[in-house]
Amino acid sequence: MDSTTASLDGSIKLFNYYKMLTEKTLKQLSDGELHHAPSGELNSVAVLMKHISGNITSRWTNFRTEDGEKPWRNRENEL
Repeated sequence: MDSTTASLDGSIKLFNYYKMLTEKTLKQLSDGELHHAPSGELNSVAVLMKHISGNITSRWTNFRTEDGEKPWRNRENEL
């Protein structure tokens, strides 16, 4: 196995590990807890997950040719 394949395999294993941890954590929350915002200045877990998803999608789309957040991302619609 070459170093690129090993690196990709390691990245996939790490992704799957964190995916599993996230799923186990979310299973512990009720729908009410998932959508509860502790205050007007703090976001719920659900909103935070939408923001993280938007960020990952934006930053990984065309990551070889474009840097950073893409102009088509509309953060305000992630609430």
